[in-house]
Amino acid sequence: MNLIAGVLILFILMMPATQRIDPTLDSFMDGFAYSGENGFQVGDKLVKINDFVIFTSSDVSTALGLGAGEPFDFVIERDGKRIRLENMPLEPKIYHAESDSYKYGFNFAVVEMDLWDKVT
Repeated sequence: MNLIAGVLILFILMMPATQRIDPTLDSFMDGFAYSGENGFQVGDKLVKINDFVIFTSSDVSTALGLGAGEPFDFVIERDGKRIRLENMPLEPKIYHAESDSYKYGFNFAVVEMDLWDKVT
């Protein structure tokens, strides 16, 4: 009974959520140097960063924080294939003069949540 009540409460709390941030690259900030044919492309889904498996966009922040100061090895999914991007020397920097927050230079896709997203 308690398990059913807990699941019901979680389901009710998650119902208002309509969007989530996906670890798929949507765009790059002006001045991002690692996009293009030999780097990141719009639509790439981040799968791993330095052996840290990526499931959500917040996993990206964690993985980048853990490897700060060292070049990163990425595994991305592009057109159904897994591709390795090795020794990417990403460093956080300020991309906009009016902002004081440091960013790595990529923006993630915002996707609509379906019922399955809400219960998993």
